[in-house]
Amino acid sequence: MRSEEMLGVRPSGLCLRGTPSARITGAVRRDSGEVEEYTKSSSSRRTVPLDRCTADTVEECFELKGERLREMGIRSLDGLPVVAELVGTKSYSTFKNEWDRFVGRTGFEDTRPYSLRHTVATLNLAHGENIRAI
Repeated sequence: MRSEEMLGVRPSGLCLRGTPSARITGAVRRDSGEVEEYTKSSSSRRTVPLDRCTADTVEECFELKGERLREMGIRSLDGLPVVAELVGTKSYSTFKNEWDRFVGRTGFEDTRPYSLRHTVATLNLAHGENIRAI
C-alpha cells in the first residue's frame, strides 16, 4: 500500500473484526490533499490484509476520535480518512514538514517515513505474524 493510499483509507473501507483488512479505493492527491477515488480499473481497487496489532490500534484511534467528535457535537467518522486530523486531509508538504519536526525532536535523523514500512514488517515477522498478511 502506497503512503497516498494509506492517507486515503476511510473507516467504511476497514474490516477490523475476524480477518482484518483495508479496502483501497483511492489515494490522496499531493497537489490538493484531497482523496481521489480510483476509477481507472477494478485492479486499482483492492483489499489489503491487516495484522491484528494494526487493527487493534485503528480501533483505539476510532474510539478516541469518536469521543472528540461527540464532544464537538459531530456524529460520524465515516467521511474522514482514518489518519486525517479532524480539520481535514493533509497535503504531502504539510506531512513532510511535520515529519521533519518529529525527526528533529526524537533524533531519527536520516529516517524517511517509507523506511518505517520495513521496520514494521520486520517487527511483525519477529512476533510471528503471517508473512502473507504483512
